[in-house]
Amino acid sequence: MKCLVLIGGCNFSLHENKHIHKKIIECAKKPKPSLLYIHVSNKKTDDIIATFKELDCDFKMYEKLSDIDNSDIIYIGGGNTEEMIKRFEKEGITNKLLENLDKKVICGVSAGAIFWFKKFYSDTYAYFDNFTAYNFKLLDGIGYFDCYISPHFNEVGKEAFFDEIDNHFSIALENNTALFISDNDIDYCLDRKNGAIYFYLNNKLYTLDSTNKNLLKENLIK
Repeated sequence: MKCLVLIGGCNFSLHENKHIHKKIIECAKKPKPSLLYIHVSNKKTDDIIATFKELDCDFKMYEKLSDIDNSDIIYIGGGNTEEMIKRFEKEGITNKLLENLDKKVICGVSAGAIFWFKKFYSDTYAYFDNFTAYNFKLLDGIGYFDCYISPHFNEVGKEAFFDEIDNHFSIALENNTALFISDNDIDYCLDRKNGAIYFYLNNKLYTLDSTNKNLLKENLIK
């Protein structure tokens, strides 16, 4: 893959993740790359548009499938992951993204990051009970990575994720943190003071850093 960027969470109204977004633009390796935003939730887009207008890119909102072929960077937003997976399958977006993994920089935040995995830790059902932590559930992703994942790991209740994984290889991304994955390397960016990324492997929990990122790479990229 050229570059797949997985972001744990972002509040666009606060213009967060500036370092992560700058690094994403640099991954395109060209001046003023085109960036396509695929909207997932029903939230207002004004803050999203304002965030990307600040970057040195040619920003566009997704309208049709061919937009993916004509963009340098594809950025998938957050929202209801289950509904997003259904929509992407129905509209052919999933296959189009898979076809372009070796050609494009593909990014995702929250739902847009976790759907790639075998299972993801979701708060979808918490919406129906005032975000009660016991309603967080492991749900099925598309299985591109044989790994479980949780976004927003610094938020209340998400710490239970590692109790639910049954010793399976897993990753937890806090808000304002990102993994940058290519065929040859894994890098990371922490855009919040004391932010962290964790991974669980062979009955051991690691905090991702320069000393163990190759271990994560060897097990995530097959």
